[in-house]
Amino acid sequence: MASNVVQGNFGGSNTNAGPPASPPPAPPVPPPGSPASQLRYEIWRLQHHKMYKGSKTALAKGIFNFIWRQEIETDGGTFILTKPDKKHYFFSGTTHRLYELSFRNDDLAGYIWYRYGLLRSEQLMKLVLEHLHAYCNMRGLEREVRRFAHWSTRAQTLYLSRYNGTCWKLDGQYIDVVNNGEGVLFLDDDGGVPCEDPTIARSGKLLDWLVNGVQYLPTTQGGLTPDQQRLALGIWLFAVAFPDFLQAKPLLLVEGEAGSGKTTALQLIQATVHGRVETQSVAKDGERDFGVQMLRSPIFLLDNHDTFVDWLQDTLCQYATGGQWNRRKLYSDDDQTVIRPQSFIAITSRNPASFRRDDVADRCLVIRLERRTGFVPPSALFTQTMDDRPELFGEWLYYLNRIVAELRAGWAIKHAAQVAQRMADFAAIAHATGRVLGYSMDEVDDMLAAMASERDALVNENNTFVELLDHWLANRNNMLRPVTAIELNHELDDIAKRLSVVHKMSPNALAQRLTRGRAIRKRFVVEQPGIRGNARLYTIRRTES
Repeated sequence: MASNVVQGNFGGSNTNAGPPASPPPAPPVPPPGSPASQLRYEIWRLQHHKMYKGSKTALAKGIFNFIWRQEIETDGGTFILTKPDKKHYFFSGTTHRLYELSFRNDDLAGYIWYRYGLLRSEQLMKLVLEHLHAYCNMRGLEREVRRFAHWSTRAQTLYLSRYNGTCWKLDGQYIDVVNNGEGVLFLDDDGGVPCEDPTIARSGKLLDWLVNGVQYLPTTQGGLTPDQQRLALGIWLFAVAFPDFLQAKPLLLVEGEAGSGKTTALQLIQATVHGRVETQSVAKDGERDFGVQMLRSPIFLLDNHDTFVDWLQDTLCQYATGGQWNRRKLYSDDDQTVIRPQSFIAITSRNPASFRRDDVADRCLVIRLERRTGFVPPSALFTQTMDDRPELFGEWLYYLNRIVAELRAGWAIKHAAQVAQRMADFAAIAHATGRVLGYSMDEVDDMLAAMASERDALVNENNTFVELLDHWLANRNNMLRPVTAIELNHELDDIAKRLSVVHKMSPNALAQRLTRGRAIRKRFVVEQPGIRGNARLYTIRRTES
């Protein structure tokens, strides 16, 4: 039977095919009489056929033709040319998995060896792979691939990879298992671990284990209550399953001193929903690799980020608003590849200096934790999480299906559009999730409003620019005095030197902060009375003046 991927029908289902077994990571030699054993024998016959004697090029073409007939015509596989990065993949009709056509891909090497007895170290295999690449480039089906999760806007259906050639399909009413390729193409290269036989029911363990047990700060700078922080973290826990729905993805910023359990709290979420724990870090010169780091991390945990990194602010804003990265291909002068991650970024920090810029803070969910009074070894927590994962993951699926039903009803999206929220998509997910978790519409709106105040507080904390403007206006002669951005920048530099604080800002950046910065608008009135020469003039006074 031909695969739905070959037909290009992502909405159908193959009722005659059950979930296939995942191929073992280190394939054994196929037993005599098995289909793979027969395929190996046919390849052996081709290698010893007199018509190919002395010509590896002709032999490689013959083997390619044999593999093509077997994989495409007999087994219902296809070749995939991914959008937008134009990478070459092979989709197997027997395992329902995607394999990148690359010598570095161990899964592809194992698949080809197991079925056809060809080793990637052989020159013959390199020639065969060139034929596969050429065919894929000319005849491959253009498809988008996903990792971990996919929300189908057309079908109003959520898909989650099971990392074994099948995926969960949640339509708001039923939770089914379908083959990979039916509704979505998953590329299982992010290290996710399947959860075998989850208990799909409301057990009450999930939120108690991952959300309610976190030690929230009783009083935050912006007025967030512990219950509002619990609601925010709970919403984020389910939002990570909707990367396609959330074009503008919120940045989860968890701040707290050492011993507050901020890293452990996020790692337990990773372990529950993805089956794997991984933390990341960024360097001052790591901008180029940032998108690649995120690509295979559905939950990108940037741990203990306390040092200011200048490029990170612009990069986070670009990504949070649905951005992508164009990178030159290796060994190429003009060919480019597109990197478009679908990750949710979570940051832990004791000093979130890189996230206080107002346009970065606007995209943050801020959680504040206090130091815990009792400590449990993280190893014990992770062991317990993996032991209970069938119940925890099953309850996550249970709630997700109910959230899908709320999204299908449409009321949450309409309500979010009526509320002034920079992240309207997240507001829709928040209301759908809040109702499922037992919160009223007003309680969710109050949390979103309090979160906005918390973002304002984050911007104003240790705001050197605001402090320098305060010192500058302490000289009454500067009140309403027309200055250019260059003049003001020089004068603020002099004040910064006297106060022994760091002030690194270009005149253009200063002008943008004056006119667009939310922290500036709350404390000062900035007007533009005219132009001197080619430079715009600014006057500044305090809001209470």
